[in-house]
Amino acid sequence: MDDDRELPPRGVATETPPQARSRFLALAGFPTGRYWQDQPPGGTRRRPVFVAVLAFVLLSVHRHLEAGISPAETVVVVNGESFNSWTVANHFIHLRDIPPNNVIVLRNVPSSEEIDVATFRQRILQPLLQELDRRQLAPIIQCVAYSADFPTAIDISADLEGLGELPKIYTRKASINGLTYLYMLAHSANPAYVLPVINFYARRELDAYFSNPGGSATKERWEAVERAQEEGNHQQAIAGLIELLDDQPYQFPLAYLLAAHAAAVGDTEQALRWFSTAVERGWIAGGYLEADDRFAALRGNPEFEVLRSLLDPEIKSRQWPSGFEAQRWWCTNGVPIAMELVEEDPQTHGTKYGVRFLLCTVLAVTRGNGLRLPEAVAALERSAKADFTHPDGEFYFCVTDDIRTLTRASLTPDAIDQLRQLGYQARLIPRQLPVARPRVLGVQFGTPSFSWDSCQSQLMPGAIADNLTSVGGVMGPRVGQTNLSELIRAGAAGSSGTVVEPYAIANKFPSPFLYVYYARGASLAEAFYLSVTGPYQLLIVGDPLCRPFSHAPRPVQDEEAMRRLHFVTPDSSVRVELNVSGPTYANWEEVEPGPLASRKQHLAPTRMRLLRDGKLIHDGAPIKNISVTADGLTAGYHRVDVIAIADDPLSQRDSVGLGFWVGDPKRCTLEFVGNDSVDLQSEDGRFDLQMSLRATESLVIQVVGPSEAKRVSLWRDAEQLAVSESDSGQFAVEVNELGLGPVRLFPKAELDDGRVVSGRPYWIEVLP
Repeated sequence: MDDDRELPPRGVATETPPQARSRFLALAGFPTGRYWQDQPPGGTRRRPVFVAVLAFVLLSVHRHLEAGISPAETVVVVNGESFNSWTVANHFIHLRDIPPNNVIVLRNVPSSEEIDVATFRQRILQPLLQELDRRQLAPIIQCVAYSADFPTAIDISADLEGLGELPKIYTRKASINGLTYLYMLAHSANPAYVLPVINFYARRELDAYFSNPGGSATKERWEAVERAQEEGNHQQAIAGLIELLDDQPYQFPLAYLLAAHAAAVGDTEQALRWFSTAVERGWIAGGYLEADDRFAALRGNPEFEVLRSLLDPEIKSRQWPSGFEAQRWWCTNGVPIAMELVEEDPQTHGTKYGVRFLLCTVLAVTRGNGLRLPEAVAALERSAKADFTHPDGEFYFCVTDDIRTLTRASLTPDAIDQLRQLGYQARLIPRQLPVARPRVLGVQFGTPSFSWDSCQSQLMPGAIADNLTSVGGVMGPRVGQTNLSELIRAGAAGSSGTVVEPYAIANKFPSPFLYVYYARGASLAEAFYLSVTGPYQLLIVGDPLCRPFSHAPRPVQDEEAMRRLHFVTPDSSVRVELNVSGPTYANWEEVEPGPLASRKQHLAPTRMRLLRDGKLIHDGAPIKNISVTADGLTAGYHRVDVIAIADDPLSQRDSVGLGFWVGDPKRCTLEFVGNDSVDLQSEDGRFDLQMSLRATESLVIQVVGPSEAKRVSLWRDAEQLAVSESDSGQFAVEVNELGLGPVRLFPKAELDDGRVVSGRPYWIEVLP
């Protein structure tokens, strides 16, 4: 970082220079929408406090349950012309049981590590978004996982043209996952994606809630409110805040401010009413309230004390985290838009005040500065095994006189304090790296060059290790600094680094709270994006689903039963028992007393989503038993994915796939020529690997459909490999094009009436 020391010492820049910021915000252009509410917040009717309490509970549950990430909600993107990309994807798909429809293959992907932004949009981002829409996956997918051999750096110079000379912190390269996360802005060539605070899902200081709630659309009205507040004109501030809240009824910070101003002028009734509204719509920071002298006159009031008892006394200074939801809109001050309080625009399906995001990581980089292919596979295997293990160990934060550590140092004490409150060991150490530490759960440091092996510390499976340096994410030719791959190679489940010189701007890197969110149970992808407000240059590499500290519900009673192929006929059905046991978030502490780190039980599901063949068929209360019948289903193979969701603030969740066969088991079969036919009525019907062959071997597959089939085809996940215009076909498969590892193949038959019969998946393993 050649010019780091020209910047403020700790680099905690949370705002863009005013002139540049105004140019960016003028380009923001969020979608527009219409708004409604049953009763304007500015009305005078006072609601009983018990109604407010009930509404708070209901809205809190709804808000929690709309978020989170599971394998069934993750899409894997493969460079279809890359052996390495297929190999990495093969292993991740099998390890995580990614549904076949969630695998997207892109062709004509550039082979270089860096491309221009127009090429990124044309060959990667736009085809990806179009395919999500075509498969009707957009409402379901929460996370994109790029496999290996995708460009990692994007030259964004074209998007910044016309903005004049910008401050040097706006370097003109972005990461592939950063622009995918900020897809709404990147797709429309809106350079606002380079702002240091553009990820409104990331958590900031709590006072950020009390900033402009709607960007350029509310700028003038908010400035008028700020002037009134500075002048002590409470009535004028109240009038302006009511107008803003009428327009954005989900903005609970506005209701909180209204309560504070009403209390200041002695209007206890209105103060209670507004505070009740704030709690109903999302305010939970009890610790912040305790330190707010503006509410002194209300303390001791019975209604106020009831409301206060609902809040979390530990939330004092930072916005509280929530699980991720790709369909959720986020406002500039970090408030999620509760769509039950507004009416979506029927054309844009959005609002004029928010922006959406899409979680994204790169599974592995296997060229340039990346890992060797076996190392990349081993890293994914370690990560998958780490889930729900709740490992013992310690988090380390290294702070030296190097600007690379000082950039984030101001937040480190608070993060350490929160980890300790959760029951984890965490400490600050005045060294480049932790030395001879046997159980490292996470480490954050900053140094240009290092050798992890030399420090003789051991990263635990699932650990996140993050180093702040100039070009830790540059994956092309070596540049004289240690690359993030060193940490993955050493055992980390994930790491990050910028793809170009970023300067010492804390917003471009994960804050120390990355480890707090991870320890609370967030997935690796959620933890990263909860902690970085300006992610456009940050390359995040690792397993997005890794969650060693999660207490997500486990939706199965009998894993072996779920892995078998179940058979359904017109005269029979299949009944599968699901696991709905465990504590709820509300009674968790009673069931497992003590700090979070000491708890091992999985939370109970309080909501379930069921997907059949990738389509949502249930979203509501947990289901204890699934009864599968043949009614309305075509003959052949079908899959149900069960997503079990807890009611904790992170909406921790897990998913499991259930395969079943409707009708005649010989309806559509896959046979290996020269081998025995696949027997769909085998004793266990398991989905484990059933055949191995070398990449140099030949493979001939015969697909046999019903006599009324007009064509049959061979598929690898959602990609058609071959087709025959008859009721059967024999296909030669180029094994060396499949990549190494587990490969999922299955047949399909299209009938004369247009119906499609799918055969069961069949796993083969390609060996070197």
